Amino acid sequence: MRRPRVARNQGKGLFVLLHAPVAAFMEICLGYLRHLYSRGSKNTMHRSAAAPEDEQDETPTTPVTPNVKAVQCHGYYLLQLLVPTSWVQRHTLEEEVVPVRDLGGFSSEAKCECAEAKCTEEDFESCRETAATTAHECMEAHWEDITADLAPEVCNRWHYDNRWVDNYAITNLDKLLRDAVCAMIDTEVATLNRAMVYAVTYGDPGCEKRNLLGDLKLPVECT
Repeated sequence: MRRPRVARNQGKGLFVLLHAPVAAFMEICLGYLRHLYSRGSKNTMHRSAAAPEDEQDETPTTPVTPNVKAVQCHGYYLLQLLVPTSWVQRHTLEEEVVPVRDLGGFSSEAKCECAEAKCTEEDFESCRETAATTAHECMEAHWEDITADLAPEVCNRWHYDNRWVDNYAITNLDKLLRDAVCAMIDTEVATLNRAMVYAVTYGDPGCEKRNLLGDLKLPVECT
Protein backbone atom coordinates (compact mmCIF):
# COMPACT_ATOMS: atom_id res chain seq x y z
CA MET A 1 0.00 0.00 0.00
CA ARG A 2 1.56 3.33 -1.06
CA ARG A 3 1.95 6.31 1.21
CA PRO A 4 -0.04 9.36 0.21
CA ARG A 5 1.97 11.82 -1.89
CA VAL A 6 0.43 14.66 -0.10
CA ALA A 7 2.19 13.79 3.12
CA ARG A 8 5.63 13.51 1.41
CA ASN A 9 5.20 16.85 -0.27
CA GLN A 10 4.14 18.46 2.94
CA GLY A 11 7.32 17.21 4.69
CA LYS A 12 9.48 18.60 1.92
CA GLY A 13 7.77 21.94 2.20
CA LEU A 14 8.40 22.02 5.90
CA PHE A 15 12.13 21.39 5.32
CA VAL A 16 12.30 24.22 2.84
CA LEU A 17 10.56 26.55 5.24
CA LEU A 18 13.03 25.72 8.01
CA HIS A 19 16.16 25.71 5.84
CA ALA A 20 15.67 29.11 4.25
CA PRO A 21 15.95 31.25 7.45
CA VAL A 22 18.95 29.27 8.69
CA ALA A 23 20.78 29.69 5.40
CA ALA A 24 20.09 33.39 5.39
CA PHE A 25 21.34 33.73 8.97
CA MET A 26 24.54 31.84 8.17
CA GLU A 27 25.11 34.02 5.11
CA ILE A 28 24.80 37.12 7.29
CA CYS A 29 27.30 35.70 9.80
CA LEU A 30 29.80 34.78 7.10
CA GLY A 31 29.50 38.23 5.59
CA TYR A 32 30.17 39.86 8.97
CA LEU A 33 33.20 37.63 9.56
CA ARG A 34 34.56 38.53 6.12
CA HIS A 35 34.12 42.23 7.02
CA LEU A 36 36.03 41.83 10.30
CA TYR A 37 38.84 39.95 8.58
CA SER A 38 39.09 42.63 5.92
CA ARG A 39 39.35 45.43 8.55
CA GLY A 40 41.94 43.50 10.55
CA SER A 41 44.12 42.99 7.49
CA LYS A 42 43.99 46.68 6.60
CA ASN A 43 44.88 47.78 10.16
CA THR A 44 47.78 45.33 10.27
CA MET A 45 49.12 46.66 6.98
CA HIS A 46 48.74 50.26 8.24
CA ARG A 47 50.63 49.55 11.46
CA SER A 48 53.36 47.75 9.57
CA ALA A 49 53.82 50.69 7.22
CA ALA A 50 53.86 53.20 10.09
CA ALA A 51 56.05 51.11 12.41
CA PRO A 52 59.40 52.80 11.61
CA GLU A 53 57.99 56.28 12.29
CA ASP A 54 56.21 55.16 15.46
CA GLU A 55 59.31 53.43 16.77
CA GLN A 56 61.36 56.53 16.10
CA ASP A 57 58.86 58.75 17.97
CA GLU A 58 58.68 56.42 20.95
CA THR A 59 62.45 56.09 21.33
CA PRO A 60 63.37 58.07 24.49
CA THR A 61 65.86 60.87 23.92
CA THR A 62 68.80 61.14 26.30
CA PRO A 63 68.56 64.47 28.18
CA VAL A 64 71.58 66.75 27.92
CA THR A 65 73.19 67.01 31.34
CA PRO A 66 74.08 70.64 32.12
CA ASN A 67 77.79 71.26 32.34
CA VAL A 68 78.47 72.72 35.79
CA LYS A 69 81.89 74.03 36.72
CA ALA A 70 83.18 76.45 39.33
CA VAL A 71 85.18 79.53 38.32
CA GLN A 72 87.36 81.58 40.64
CA CYS A 73 88.52 85.15 41.14
CA HIS A 74 90.80 86.70 43.75
CA GLY A 75 90.21 89.78 45.85
CA TYR A 76 92.11 92.11 48.17
CA TYR A 77 92.10 95.63 49.62
CA LEU A 78 94.37 98.20 48.04
CA LEU A 79 95.52 101.04 50.27
CA GLN A 80 97.03 104.14 48.66
CA LEU A 81 98.66 106.76 50.88
CA LEU A 82 98.97 110.36 49.77
CA VAL A 83 101.83 111.81 51.82
CA PRO A 84 103.31 115.34 52.03
CA THR A 85 106.06 116.28 49.61
CA SER A 86 108.53 116.80 52.46
CA TRP A 87 107.96 113.22 53.63
CA VAL A 88 108.51 111.93 50.09
CA GLN A 89 111.80 113.79 49.75
CA ARG A 90 113.00 112.63 53.16
CA HIS A 91 112.33 108.99 52.29
CA THR A 92 113.58 109.31 48.67
CA LEU A 93 110.30 108.14 47.14
CA GLU A 94 109.49 108.59 43.47
CA GLU A 95 106.00 109.93 44.01
CA GLU A 96 103.61 111.07 46.68
CA VAL A 97 101.32 108.03 46.38
CA VAL A 98 102.53 105.02 48.36
CA PRO A 99 100.65 101.82 47.43
CA VAL A 100 100.21 98.98 49.89
CA ARG A 101 98.95 95.97 47.97
CA ASP A 102 97.33 92.63 48.72
CA LEU A 103 95.81 93.32 52.11
CA GLY A 104 93.60 90.48 53.30
CA GLY A 105 93.80 88.42 50.14
CA PHE A 106 90.97 85.93 49.56
CA SER A 107 89.10 84.24 46.74
CA SER A 108 85.54 84.11 45.43
CA GLU A 109 83.89 81.46 43.29
CA ALA A 110 80.72 80.88 41.31
CA LYS A 111 79.10 77.82 39.74
CA CYS A 112 78.93 78.08 35.98
CA GLU A 113 75.97 76.12 34.58
CA CYS A 114 75.85 76.11 30.80
CA ALA A 115 72.93 75.24 28.56
CA GLU A 116 75.10 73.28 26.17
CA ALA A 117 77.15 70.20 27.01
CA LYS A 118 80.32 72.28 26.92
CA CYS A 119 80.76 75.77 28.36
CA THR A 120 82.10 78.46 26.05
CA GLU A 121 84.63 81.10 27.00
CA GLU A 122 81.80 83.66 27.03
CA ASP A 123 80.00 81.49 29.60
CA PHE A 124 83.08 81.32 31.81
CA GLU A 125 83.67 85.08 31.59
CA SER A 126 80.09 85.80 32.60
CA CYS A 127 80.41 83.43 35.58
CA ARG A 128 83.68 85.09 36.63
CA GLU A 129 81.90 88.44 36.63
CA THR A 130 79.43 86.89 39.09
CA ALA A 131 82.30 85.66 41.25
CA ALA A 132 83.94 89.11 41.18
CA THR A 133 80.64 90.76 42.12
CA THR A 134 80.37 88.42 45.09
CA ALA A 135 83.81 89.46 46.31
CA HIS A 136 82.98 93.15 45.95
CA GLU A 137 79.71 92.73 47.83
CA CYS A 138 81.70 91.26 50.71
CA MET A 139 84.30 94.05 50.75
CA GLU A 140 81.71 96.81 50.43
CA ALA A 141 79.69 95.35 53.30
CA HIS A 142 82.79 95.14 55.51
CA TRP A 143 83.76 98.70 54.64
CA GLU A 144 80.33 99.89 55.79
CA ASP A 145 80.97 98.25 59.18
CA ILE A 146 84.73 98.77 59.25
CA THR A 147 85.23 98.69 63.03
CA ALA A 148 83.25 95.48 63.65
CA ASP A 149 85.16 92.55 65.13
CA LEU A 150 83.50 90.05 62.81
CA ALA A 151 83.19 89.86 59.04
CA PRO A 152 79.67 90.46 57.65
CA GLU A 153 77.43 87.54 56.75
CA VAL A 154 77.86 88.17 53.03
CA CYS A 155 81.52 87.17 53.44
CA ASN A 156 80.50 83.79 54.85
CA ARG A 157 81.27 80.72 52.75
CA TRP A 158 77.65 79.50 53.00
CA HIS A 159 75.82 82.81 52.47
CA TYR A 160 74.89 82.04 48.83
CA ASP A 161 73.96 78.80 47.10
CA ASN A 162 75.69 79.10 43.72
CA ARG A 163 78.41 81.64 44.56
CA TRP A 164 80.55 82.19 47.60
CA VAL A 165 83.52 83.90 49.28
CA ASP A 166 86.36 81.65 50.38
CA ASN A 167 89.25 82.13 52.81
CA TYR A 168 88.11 85.55 54.01
CA ALA A 169 89.97 85.76 57.33
CA ILE A 170 89.60 89.49 58.11
CA THR A 171 87.83 90.39 61.31
CA ASN A 172 88.47 94.06 62.15
CA LEU A 173 89.07 95.81 58.82
CA ASP A 174 89.86 99.17 60.39
CA LYS A 175 92.73 97.67 62.40
CA LEU A 176 94.09 95.85 59.35
CA LEU A 177 94.26 99.06 57.31
CA ARG A 178 95.75 101.20 60.10
CA ASP A 179 98.41 98.60 60.85
CA ALA A 180 99.32 98.64 57.16
CA VAL A 181 99.71 102.43 57.23
CA CYS A 182 101.99 102.25 60.27
CA ALA A 183 104.10 99.55 58.63
CA MET A 184 104.84 101.99 55.79
CA ILE A 185 105.34 105.16 57.83
CA ASP A 186 107.50 104.70 60.90
CA THR A 187 106.34 107.65 62.97
CA GLU A 188 104.19 107.88 66.05
CA VAL A 189 101.54 109.74 64.13
CA ALA A 190 101.44 109.06 60.42
CA THR A 191 101.28 112.38 58.62
CA LEU A 192 99.02 111.77 55.66
CA ASN A 193 97.11 113.93 53.28
CA ARG A 194 94.85 111.08 52.30
CA ALA A 195 94.47 107.30 52.69
CA MET A 196 92.38 105.79 49.89
CA VAL A 197 90.97 102.28 50.18
CA TYR A 198 90.03 100.25 47.08
CA ALA A 199 88.32 96.90 46.62
CA VAL A 200 90.13 94.99 43.88
CA THR A 201 89.49 91.67 42.16
CA TYR A 202 91.69 89.99 39.58
CA GLY A 203 92.14 86.73 37.71
CA ASP A 204 91.02 85.42 34.33
CA PRO A 205 88.84 87.54 32.01
CA GLY A 206 85.75 88.72 33.85
CA CYS A 207 87.44 89.03 37.25
CA GLU A 208 89.13 92.41 36.83
CA LYS A 209 87.41 95.15 38.79
CA ARG A 210 88.54 98.01 40.99
CA ASN A 211 86.23 100.13 43.11
CA LEU A 212 87.05 103.02 45.46
CA LEU A 213 85.49 102.28 48.83
CA GLY A 214 86.45 105.60 50.42
CA ASP A 215 89.07 107.31 52.57
CA LEU A 216 90.42 105.96 55.83
CA LYS A 217 89.64 108.29 58.68
CA LEU A 218 92.64 110.41 59.71
CA PRO A 219 94.79 110.74 61.68
CA VAL A 220 96.31 107.27 61.92
CA GLU A 221 98.01 106.76 65.26
CA CYS A 222 100.87 104.30 65.24
CA THR A 223 102.13 102.83 68.54
